[in-house]
Amino acid sequence: MATIKAPCGGIQLDGTKFKIVGDVITSIASVATTFTTVIVCGGIKFDSVYFKNVKNVLTVAGSAETTIDDILIGSCGGIAVDGDYFSISNGVMAFNATPVLKTLTVASALGAKSGDTKITVTEPITAGNTYVYKYGLTVTNPTYDQSLSTWTTWDGISDITAPVDNKIVIAEVTASKDCRGFGYTTVISEDTAKVLTVTSIAGTASGDTKISVSPVLTAGRTYVYKTNTTVTLPVYGANLSTWTAWNGTADITATTGNEIAIAEVFGALCRATGKHAVVSKA
Repeated sequence: MATIKAPCGGIQLDGTKFKIVGDVITSIASVATTFTTVIVCGGIKFDSVYFKNVKNVLTVAGSAETTIDDILIGSCGGIAVDGDYFSISNGVMAFNATPVLKTLTVASALGAKSGDTKITVTEPITAGNTYVYKYGLTVTNPTYDQSLSTWTTWDGISDITAPVDNKIVIAEVTASKDCRGFGYTTVISEDTAKVLTVTSIAGTASGDTKISVSPVLTAGRTYVYKTNTTVTLPVYGANLSTWTAWNGTADITATTGNEIAIAEVFGALCRATGKHAVVSKA
């Protein structure tokens, strides 16, 4: 590790990450030769374009933090640095470009009542942190230090009301709601297939039927169908990959008097189903 000893406080720096210009610590990437500087504990001066001072702790300018959880005190000048972004080894301060984002192992199971899910997190929570969550058909994974103040607080025990098959993200946050870790899973909150009302009338072409279904298709799901002399309705969670995909509007070729079953699927798994006797155009 190439080191630089700064006259400002005697701090030693990793010369591959930092440089000193006019007694001011800055990023090695900077091309500036003059700086607007701020003083932090230990008398160290730093380039405020790259760094900031939070309660006398040196951290990166892009950090959203207003408090620092992990503080390292360097033997070189007594400088206090944010341990999530910096490390001190043998009295030399180096920059950790990517702070460690804790990975949570999250699982979902049926809650106490329909529509609720019981969430478990394998890893113990870090002292002083709490959980928040967000669910939806799509949820963007949070990043380190991202403010999750708009997410919903969770006590780590109570069931959560959430739609089945949604993505749910559980995040561990600091007291100021800054993200320190996350994990996600698919919501399990139902175990009974929803009943669809299916009707069949003559279609446009001979041998075709026009199908209508209510209620409307659930977001994130698709339709499949099966027709035969009789069709046994599938149970919740049945794999219907052998059934035929349907766009919800096109006429279907089927024999009058046979049964036609329509199912909503998530991927290929049954979530709702119903059937009707076929009426086709003669």
